[in-house]
Parts: sequence; structure tokens; C-alpha cells
Amino acid sequence: ESALRLESRLVMARRLLSRVRAALGNLDDATKLLQDGLSLNPDDGALRIDMVELLSNQGNIPAALGHLEEAIRRSPDPQWKMMAGDLLRKQGDIDRAAEYYGRAWETTRTPPLARAYCDTIWAQAKPDLAKMKGILADPGAQTEKWPTLLTMRAKIAARENRWSDAEADLRTAFVMLDTANAAAAGGYFQDAGEMYAGKIPTFIALLESMKPATGFTDPFRAQLIRFKLSDPTLEADGLKDLDGLIAVNTNQAAVLSAVGLLGDLMYAQKRYPLAVEVWTRYLRLQPDDPDKLNNMAYALSKHMGKHDQALPMATKACSLVGNNPNFLDTLAVIQLALAQVGEAESSLMRALDLAKVPSQQVPVYIHLAQVAMAKGNRTKANEYMLQADRLMGPDARLKAQFQEEFSDVRRRLDGGR
Repeated sequence: ESALRLESRLVMARRLLSRVRAALGNLDDATKLLQDGLSLNPDDGALRIDMVELLSNQGNIPAALGHLEEAIRRSPDPQWKMMAGDLLRKQGDIDRAAEYYGRAWETTRTPPLARAYCDTIWAQAKPDLAKMKGILADPGAQTEKWPTLLTMRAKIAARENRWSDAEADLRTAFVMLDTANAAAAGGYFQDAGEMYAGKIPTFIALLESMKPATGFTDPFRAQLIRFKLSDPTLEADGLKDLDGLIAVNTNQAAVLSAVGLLGDLMYAQKRYPLAVEVWTRYLRLQPDDPDKLNNMAYALSKHMGKHDQALPMATKACSLVGNNPNFLDTLAVIQLALAQVGEAESSLMRALDLAKVPSQQVPVYIHLAQVAMAKGNRTKANEYMLQADRLMGPDARLKAQFQEEFSDVRRRLDGGR
């Protein structure tokens, strides 16, 4: 603030202050800081990118897109068209995303853009396979040198029932792939998953035929395990392989990361018992990880009804990190499920003191409303719900995260009148 008062054109100070304001939930102030900066220097790319990210994170996609269109008008740099494509693709507006990628492709032909453009066409209701093949055949795409483009070409071949061509591209991509890179391995399996949906054993057989003499790397093995766990018929085999990966443990950091992410993925897929199975293995390796203790406690209580098992995990997470409002909120949810209403209220009041941003405050207010209802104080419960609603406001991310639980509590509160 002092730096900007002395010199309003200091871009870095303006960007940092905007980020601080946004982190504290002062989104209007954060937005105005960037807007004022762009008024002073409309061609500053860093300010423009920050503005687009801030607006898109608030769910204000039209305004974010408006800033990108302004940048496109002012600059021939294709990054703005690609950013517009990325933004729209994340929002599920596939056809418009393809249009922006296509505009970028007219002047700039690179392998990453070729992949983004093809991904978007592939996601359309009627993908133009001929156009995709043309993109991949363009010299600028350098398909023969990029594993991600080879796997894209393999998907097209599989869609056209040219399985020998598809498998040839998968083999070539595997040879070129940095299998020690978790992201690269994940991308390979993601494409293969689309190709072999319902035919996972066939793909596993293909992988076994390509297995190096030294075996697969740990990140690649972790992806193979994830692939098996995605098929309920191979779940037991996947867990057995996971135990084998943990036992070998050639790279503890990589294995820990892989096992933790596998549990997170199973949770995201709402396969809660399997998530708990995987997290249990993780916690044997890292018993004092507060995040995984908290996540497992929440899964056990919220989704499996095992409140007694969840309570000591949530308690331990809070003892390891005593000033985390999210952990205290989890503990309170479990305490409330066990009819420990006083303890739940105490945990939530501590969480409320520590919560600094709406994403932390909203769930606390929702759960305080439940505590008030349990104590028979519907007036107080309604006050807490109004606070939660006010904090969510128009924020699309908060609504996506909490609206279902908020609506459930609201129905129960209204229905009890």
C-alpha cells in the first residue's frame, strides 16, 4: 500500500496487494486494484493475466473473457487466444473453446496447442476426426516426437476401429515417454483409459508385453494400479499391487505421493471404502500426516457412518496442527454425529476464531447452525445460516462446494417450523 501511494505504476506491488486482498476475501478491492492498474497500462500482460484469473476464480467468466478479448484486440500474441480457449474448455464451453484454439492455430502451430485443439474437438458432440488428423499431420505439431500427440492419434485410430494402428502409436509413445514423470505417466493412462473403457485387461496385457527388463518405474506402476482400481473386478489385484509398490519403496517420497493421490482419487470418485483402504496404507508409512488423517476421518464419518473410528483420527489431526479451522470443523462434524453437542460447539467456535476467508467460514457457520438446531435454538440456527449465505454470495466456487449441504440444513430448519 505504501509503495503504491508513492508510485501508482508499480506493477509488482499492485499485483501482490491484489493477491493479499483476494486471499482475505476482499474480492472487490482485489479486482479494483487490477482494474486501476490496467487503466494506467492496458498492455501490461501480467496485470491482465491476474485479472483474468481473479475473475474466473469468482465464476465471472464473461468478464474474464472480455479482458481476454481486449488483449486479443491490442496484441497479436496468440497466448491470449489460447488462454481464452483454456478458460472456456474448463467451463465446458467446448465449441467456443475450439473456435479460439482454431484462431490461435491459424498463426501459431506448436505441439501443446495441437494437443489442446485436438482435445477440444474430441470433446465436441460430433468430433471432426478428419480435422484432428489434419492437425496432427501438420509439421508444426511434431506428432512423431511428442508422446501426448501419439496417444491422441491412437485414440482417433481406436475410434475408427484401427486397433493395430492404435496399439502401434501406444507402443511408440511408451518408448518415448518419461515414465518416471508422474504427470507424463498419468496422461498416458488417461488417454488409454478412454480407448480401453470396458477392456482394461486387454490394455494391461499390452503393457505387460512392453514391460522393460528392469520393470516399470514407481510413478508408472502407481498409474497402472490406479487403472486397475478403476475396475471393480480388478480392485483386489490393484490393492495387492499397491502393497507390492509400498513394500519395495524404492523412492519413498514418490511412493508416498502416489499412494496419497490414489486415495484422493478414489474419494473424488465417491468410492469411499476404497479411499479408506488406500489412505490406511498411506498412514502406515506416514502416520503423522494431518491432512490424510483429517481426510480419512471425514470419509469414515460423513460417508461411511463410522464415527467412532473417525474421532481419534480427527483428534490426532487437530493435535498435530492445532490452528487449522478445517481440521477443527471436521472434528466438530464427527462430535456432532456422536451427539457430543457441547464439544462440537466448542470446536466450531475455535474454528470460527481461526477462519479468515469465506471458504473456511462458510462450513463452520453451516455446522454451527446444526449445533443450534440440536440444542433447540432455531432462531440462532437461522442466524448462522444467514451468515453462511451472505459469505457464499455469488461466488460460484463456494456454491459448488457448499450449496448441497447448505440446502439440506436449510430444508431441515424450515421444515421444522
